[in-house]
Amino acid sequence: MSRFGPLVLLLALSLTSCTTVNVDPGMQAASTPTATTASRPATPSSATAAKSPFKKASEVLKDTRKVDGFLTFNVKRDQTTYLTLPPSRMDADMGLVMHYSSGNGTFGIQEGLYLFDTRLMRFERAADKIHLVHRNTRFIADEGTGMQRALEDNIGHSIVQTFDIAGFDSTSGAYVIDFTPFLVSDYADIARGTRFYFQSQREARFDKGSSWVERVQSFPNNSEIDAMLTFRPTAPATAQAIGMADARSFSAGVRYSFFGLPEVPMAARAADNRIGYFIDAAKDFSQDKAFDPMVRHINRWRLEKKDPSAERSEPVTPITFYIDWSVPEEYRPYVHEGVEAWNKAFDAAGFINAIRAVDPPKDDSTWSAEDIRYSTIRWTAAYRMGFAIGPSQTDPRTGEILNADILLSSEFVSGWSSEYDELLETRSFEQMEAEMAESLAFGLHERICTNQIGRQQSMGLLNATLLSDGVVAKTGDIPLELIGVQLRDLTMHEVGHTLGLMHNFESSSAIDFGMLQDKDYTRQNGVYSSVMDYAIVNINPDRERQGYYVNPEPGAYDVFAIRFGYTPEEDKIPGILAESANPLHIYGSHEDGPNTGIDPYVNTWDLSSDLLAHARTRAELVSDIEPNLTERMVADGEYFDALRGAYAGLLFERYNTVNHATKLVGGVRLNRLHKGQGMEPMVPLSAAEQREAVEFVMSQFIDDGVIVPNETLLNRSVPSMHLDFERRPTGARDIQIHNRVAQLQGILLSNLTSATRLTRMIDNEVRMPGGAEAYTVSELFGTMTDRIWSELSHENVMISSIRRNVQRAYVDRMTQIMLNDRPFPSSPSWPEDARSIARLDLSNVNAQIESALSAGISDRTTRAHLMESHARIHQALTQSISKSLD
Repeated sequence: MSRFGPLVLLLALSLTSCTTVNVDPGMQAASTPTATTASRPATPSSATAAKSPFKKASEVLKDTRKVDGFLTFNVKRDQTTYLTLPPSRMDADMGLVMHYSSGNGTFGIQEGLYLFDTRLMRFERAADKIHLVHRNTRFIADEGTGMQRALEDNIGHSIVQTFDIAGFDSTSGAYVIDFTPFLVSDYADIARGTRFYFQSQREARFDKGSSWVERVQSFPNNSEIDAMLTFRPTAPATAQAIGMADARSFSAGVRYSFFGLPEVPMAARAADNRIGYFIDAAKDFSQDKAFDPMVRHINRWRLEKKDPSAERSEPVTPITFYIDWSVPEEYRPYVHEGVEAWNKAFDAAGFINAIRAVDPPKDDSTWSAEDIRYSTIRWTAAYRMGFAIGPSQTDPRTGEILNADILLSSEFVSGWSSEYDELLETRSFEQMEAEMAESLAFGLHERICTNQIGRQQSMGLLNATLLSDGVVAKTGDIPLELIGVQLRDLTMHEVGHTLGLMHNFESSSAIDFGMLQDKDYTRQNGVYSSVMDYAIVNINPDRERQGYYVNPEPGAYDVFAIRFGYTPEEDKIPGILAESANPLHIYGSHEDGPNTGIDPYVNTWDLSSDLLAHARTRAELVSDIEPNLTERMVADGEYFDALRGAYAGLLFERYNTVNHATKLVGGVRLNRLHKGQGMEPMVPLSAAEQREAVEFVMSQFIDDGVIVPNETLLNRSVPSMHLDFERRPTGARDIQIHNRVAQLQGILLSNLTSATRLTRMIDNEVRMPGGAEAYTVSELFGTMTDRIWSELSHENVMISSIRRNVQRAYVDRMTQIMLNDRPFPSSPSWPEDARSIARLDLSNVNAQIESALSAGISDRTTRAHLMESHARIHQALTQSISKSLD
């Protein structure tokens, strides 16, 4: 989900108390002093030697409430928040991260969601002003060298906010500034991030007058400030705003987390592209002769052995997660197990009990989840928040993770049966994920984690399967054990992010299809070799041979990745990296493109090394479930609305398995192995494998008779007849099956014939290993044309309603290709060969239609359809000639 950062116990832990101020005009003054943690000593201000031109700090801070800690604040009754900056805080680096502290279920504003990653900040004085400066950490050079001095003269640091000096303490040399203008501002760029939810992508206006500082807390090594920021849209919303009372304004709680950096930096570990870790990167100008001057450090906790000489030792400080009391009692054991399951991997790295899950203290007033020393897992009840998220703090100098907080949504359970119907109303789940990524700040795109949403959809199918089998009672609750194993696996995934691990979308392909139901094998290696994958639930149509639904433990890749990141002995790292050639250690992530990339096995929501074999199994499962749904899902005395989502779910599952197969066409296997490890970086798929994929797509979703709607289910798939804020009296009461099937068929044809795919297919003709046969655009188009228009070879043609729709989609798509009708100016062009072949095939189809019409067609609807298709093709061919002449 994102990357989350963990906790390290920093500096003086004897000062454990904190001060919290909830800004409330009626609140009594309260103060608990704690020590300020200095990043480095500073020279006393020269202002102490002469009369200060500034007001006395004591006068400015009169009638305020003090909040002492890492940073020292004073809060007035009117919510003005002052910050006191002693000499030790000036020109000293500190970290800042921001996230939503409260959400509204709308416009992507969800509690815990990142606003940006760790930024290095410092306060600097120039003349009579104090500047908050965002330091540029992207460029470095060796300390004390001429290159460093030259670099400092050419690097851009950004002044975030400039403050007047409101007061000065001549005794301590501390400055006082009014910090409110920074806190009550849109520094996090929320207006930009939410513009996708409004017409014309117009940004909302920040309403400073309706925004305020809500709470200030300070601890020994971090300070947390919550502000409530209000925005006024300047255009109508394009998304439903059910989560808000009135969409003409929306508010978002934001958390500013300032934290100190370790006085002794952790030893950094260089990243390796064969293993997926989040990184901190910088260009090292001192390595000006190197081919790649980038320095990349993986993000990881500081784990040190108590006994450095021992092969296996307990850590000096274990990674500890506090399971917040908000996690329901019945789910707590599974969350505990999900955390501590990672000890399997840490044991292989040489650590005993490296990670633990504990309950928070109930009677310790000094303990707070907001304290950077305590990492937590919390449960939240949020409207339509189907994903697990968590802000983190890291040291950008070394990649050290200092703290992590994971947020699990209650909709993980409640959303199992309610997702499919909505999915079929939009283009795809992938589109939703892409829009979320677009709204995030640069650098967070690869950290978005929607595992929980997709898992809900997969669990919906499992629930339908168990209902169909009679394992789950139609009037009963979902068994706790079924929820528990899913929650444990989800927890392992999210904790993996907090350990520094990125997604591994290729791990499912590491497990042989024939081993999926072997529990001994999959317990050791995984149903998918990494819990960092987005993998669907493993459901076997042969229920007698059912294996694990999900990974019971971290997989083979997970153990390998933790060994690389956390084995203390540097001399062991080259040997560990050599094991990347093990097929169980295969890795591919966001940058390899699970949705649009060239490797079809870097994929989401799939299983096994044989994509087509598993797709056939999934299709068989859907066919087995459908006949039993009416009997098993609705009890006597209940209404039929539960069938609607279930039937839509089966249609979506059929589409999803077929869509995976489209990615095999023009596919190229990528691998990250280095020279000498025995594999080429890119290997195009064989023509035979691509033909098999096209045959599967046609046989499952395109051919005549493959989609035969179940009339009983269709007539019983009604919506709830209740009217409330989630159910409105608009839209069709029935499932418009033709529109839905046509939409999915159109998407499949578009995916098969995308400009990038067709371009790659043409390129593959000259890069097949050993001159092997290539699968060509001509063969793909020919197969599509023959299968989609197969009725034209029959006497007295009769074309079904479902097939008429797919033929219309064919004409539209081939016309678009022929005319190079790109949806956006930035969209890639279709290759010239593809355009020429599209013209040829459209001409041939029109000739066949003419013959069929001449022979006579008794069915009026078929005749009308063919006449219309002929006219549209003729117009397109004529338009193509006109464009060519132009």
